[in-house]
Amino acid sequence: MDIKNIIDKSFRGVVYVLQDNNILCERVSGFRDLANELPNTIDTKFASASAGKVFVAVGILQLIECGKLNFDDTLETILAMDLHNIDPKVTVRQLLTGYVLLAMMIEKVTGMYFDEYLQKNIFSVCDMKSTGYYELDKLPANCANHYIYCNDSGDYRTNIFSVDVKGTGAGGAFITVKDIAAFWKGLLEGKLLSPEMISEMLRKQSGDGSDKEEGYYGYGVFQ
Repeated sequence: MDIKNIIDKSFRGVVYVLQDNNILCERVSGFRDLANELPNTIDTKFASASAGKVFVAVGILQLIECGKLNFDDTLETILAMDLHNIDPKVTVRQLLTGYVLLAMMIEKVTGMYFDEYLQKNIFSVCDMKSTGYYELDKLPANCANHYIYCNDSGDYRTNIFSVDVKGTGAGGAFITVKDIAAFWKGLLEGKLLSPEMISEMLRKQSGDGSDKEEGYYGYGVFQ
């Protein structure tokens, strides 16, 4: 089967499929800026939404491996603040399967903004030169605008009033398809975590897979 035949003709974005470093499919279509009809390219940076949780998960697991955090550490032991209705006994292990708070833990433990930590310890290590967390009113070149379809008007508007002004631990990093490939290559080759921790990250941690929509969850990855 030609993979290109299963891509809907109305698809707008970038498809990049690799197997053993061989490119099986590369397709670019649509505009990164509808109003100005600026086309997407293979190097267009897209906001990753919740897919960015995997970066925070890896950051936390790195801190666990170097002894700065433990799976059983609780919110009350790491974050000295009133969390209101959030149980202070919630552990790092449980949060790895809830993510804004994990980013706050990274900042508390390292003294760095979480995105700076990720840039230094993940993105740079994997040579992800086109990945970062950017303010929506200060985007660098080659970033795609993201759109919401409006049923009442039958057209599109950007989502800038519907999401955080900058990505959080829950997601929002801008990334290219080639950088996604570089991340997974670097992770699976052991550049970021030990083989044992990678196995722990990718195995089933919650959910039983009986619900096809729910599936099950590792640490930062949905299966």
